[in-house]
Amino acid sequence: MLKTKYLMMLLLAVMQAGAADQAAVNIELLLHKSPQAALEAMDAYWPEQTVELDNFEKALLKMYVLSKNSEAEQALALHAQFAGLDGLTTEQEALLVARELELLRAGKIETGFKQATARAESLIAELSQSDSESAGRPLQMLNQQLGFNLYYQAKFEQAEPYFLAALSQINPDNIVGRSKILNTIGVINAQQAKLAQGAQYMLDAIKLLENNGLEVTADRYRNLGSLYFLLNDFEQSIEYSLKSLAMTPEATPAVASTYNNLATAYVKIGENEMAIEAFEKSIKISTDLGSTTSTARLNLGELYNLTGQYEKALEQHELSASELDDIENAEIRGVSLKSRADVYANMGQHQKAIDFYEQAYLKFQESDLTHERIKLYPKMVEVLVKVGNFRRAYEMMVEYKALEDEINSVAAKKELNEILTSFDVEKKERALIESELALEKQQASIELLNSQSAFEQRIRLLMYVLLAALAIVLLLVFRSLRYRGKVNQILLTNNARIEQQHLQLSELNEKLKKQAENDNLTGLKNRRYVTQLIAETMAKQDTVKNNWCLIMLDIDDFKQINDQYGHQRGDEVLKQFAQVMQDTAAEKDVVARWGGEEFLWLAVIDELDQGPQKCQRLQDNLANNHWFREGNKQVTCSIGFSSFPLVSLNFEDWEAALALADHGLYQVKNTGKDSWYGFELMDAEISYDKLSDIDGLVQSRQLKTISKP
Repeated sequence: MLKTKYLMMLLLAVMQAGAADQAAVNIELLLHKSPQAALEAMDAYWPEQTVELDNFEKALLKMYVLSKNSEAEQALALHAQFAGLDGLTTEQEALLVARELELLRAGKIETGFKQATARAESLIAELSQSDSESAGRPLQMLNQQLGFNLYYQAKFEQAEPYFLAALSQINPDNIVGRSKILNTIGVINAQQAKLAQGAQYMLDAIKLLENNGLEVTADRYRNLGSLYFLLNDFEQSIEYSLKSLAMTPEATPAVASTYNNLATAYVKIGENEMAIEAFEKSIKISTDLGSTTSTARLNLGELYNLTGQYEKALEQHELSASELDDIENAEIRGVSLKSRADVYANMGQHQKAIDFYEQAYLKFQESDLTHERIKLYPKMVEVLVKVGNFRRAYEMMVEYKALEDEINSVAAKKELNEILTSFDVEKKERALIESELALEKQQASIELLNSQSAFEQRIRLLMYVLLAALAIVLLLVFRSLRYRGKVNQILLTNNARIEQQHLQLSELNEKLKKQAENDNLTGLKNRRYVTQLIAETMAKQDTVKNNWCLIMLDIDDFKQINDQYGHQRGDEVLKQFAQVMQDTAAEKDVVARWGGEEFLWLAVIDELDQGPQKCQRLQDNLANNHWFREGNKQVTCSIGFSSFPLVSLNFEDWEAALALADHGLYQVKNTGKDSWYGFELMDAEISYDKLSDIDGLVQSRQLKTISKP
């Protein structure tokens, strides 16, 4: 049944003169809440459904609404009726071809798909030569649908130019359409691991709706939840997913997808029971709707794998794989292969695991799935080492390192954090501006009251002459004073409330700053803080002279701790390790969690030989701590270090020092772990482009190596 408030809203829009375009917009907005309600509203908007050119736009909308209600075949039948009309313009034909591509894809119908795609490319070339203003919308829709063709094949890099073209061609007044395209471009960038760009596009999509007084649709919050998941901010991911679900009470494929996203975030924070409940809701909704459950089953299988229930994990993975076909998203097929490989690896069936890893690797390499490919390497390398395939393991490690450096570059992380933080701060500042405007309005009221008071005083002088009206004047004065007293009291109360709002906003900003600079689990500083510190120090380098030892640390065999004792125990190890680092570091030193089980220690030093002393002191303190009481196992760490600055205090120097420390850490990991290895630059005049050749510099004695005896 159609919900009364939605139907009344749409019928009112239709009844108003010239409201046809707004009614169509309202139907599209309603689709996000209730596809069935939108279909009933469409029938009220176009009850006669006669096949003639005057009803062309209504027919296009009806096809779209039918497809969102899983009625692709009925929509295609309506499409065929209008495609057969005489007198269609090139622009109308283009709109029909764009809608046909959408319907074929929604119904997973391969017949005619290639022909429609070819016709779309041909029409784009033809319309691009046209000077007609009416060519913009058909070009936008064709580019958008060709972009979606590539999007659903996970060819995100190839899809992006089509959506950018669509964004440039869409009518500026089509706020909903522009927001949708911006959001899609954001998702495409996020899938390519360009998280800063993705965040900016997604936030622009939301702000466009907000600034035009339109409701932010649930899919915008769902996508933000997915973005925060990629950033490992699982609390924010859960918050936006729940917000999206609260806006969509009906069971739809989008709701099933949101429950799946919510469940994966619950897994990351250790709420396994809540995760299973959310996965089961996703599977039930998809089953009831007759849509695929492959993604939810895939993620549920990964949860069973994490908890050691390998047979259950394989069962879910096989059910997921059985639903995949040639039209399914390439990302799901690749992740399905990787997930089965992980299970076989944990079961000790290493060769079978490698076969699945290699298949998944090829899938990720074929598509623009950077964020999935980078998750493949660690486990794959571990299994390759176990079977003795060291050459292939080395190749994978080199690729992994290069890709990780690209994703985790200092500049990219800084840009992303600034975008997300500015979005939250902007909302707080908007509230502050509204409070200040209210204060100005109240002050204007005071001035008005003061001017009224002066006028009343002149009246009273005149009334003294007119003795007969004295009683009336006194009454008016008495009432005026009472009124002013009440107004002044109201103003004092409002001023106090505004002052409280200012105080709360300051506290929120301080909390935001702390969250942006500190790691939630260990309490140490994070990458953003360290990057900002280096930038500020560079700006003050004429007055601040510091020498540091840049130390990179990695907890040895941390994955084995997680696998053997569970993630909760692993989190305790991270927190205890962080405490040992804080106890060892000097007051002016900076200790940060760099990512996962990797840490950074920026130690202030007077002489270069103090670096090895600090490394050894940390390892001694770690050896003397016995908080990890699991048999005879002792927590150790591998360390790489470099002096900083090497030549001059700038970001190029910082990145070079990071690379040297990381290289030292890599050397320790390859030669037995639980040790330290570092570098001291002997040539202070060297150019930065030569610093990338570390082995060559060591051989030429321009770079001195220092290792644990």
